[in-house]
Amino acid sequence: MAFGSISWSQSDKDLITKRIGEYFNATENKDWETVINLIYPKLFQYIPKENMAQVFADLESEGMGMEMKDFAVADISNTIEADSEKFALIHYNVSMTIRFTSQEYREASVQASLKDSFEKSYGLGNVSHHPEDFSFDIQAARSMFAVATVGSADWFFMENDPSQEALTGMLIPESVRNHLAALDKRN
Repeated sequence: MAFGSISWSQSDKDLITKRIGEYFNATENKDWETVINLIYPKLFQYIPKENMAQVFADLESEGMGMEMKDFAVADISNTIEADSEKFALIHYNVSMTIRFTSQEYREASVQASLKDSFEKSYGLGNVSHHPEDFSFDIQAARSMFAVATVGSADWFFMENDPSQEALTGMLIPESVRNHLAALDKRN
């Protein structure tokens, strides 16, 4: 795959920063319609919008409540062009509170298993368990891709989730992922 320009224009940075602010604000406010409208549209070739909307709606009704807040962008990579799209990698931090409301999640063994799983995913020092109300506070460092059609000011987002590597591979070309990883100042 041939890459077009590798750049870091102030315009791209400003546009990504503005749009990611809208995305984070909508996520904090559980404005799932806005969140869905800011997700990389090609994702909906594999996961229908209706299904994604239902996943968001079900979060509160499946025995758990989740609050995400204090989003902060840590870094935005240079942009690269490939296949008529521009790509950037965004690293960000977020605070999450996950509270389990159904009895099945409140069992001590389940809580211990959840704690272990969260600590493996987010790091030992980033998870606080509150057994009195069956909740966890998590400080997460995450990343996502920002994607825009060349010539467009509309940036869209897709989580860079290692557990969804196959899906990411179908949407973000491997050469782009590798190139962005090489540009990543955090490596």
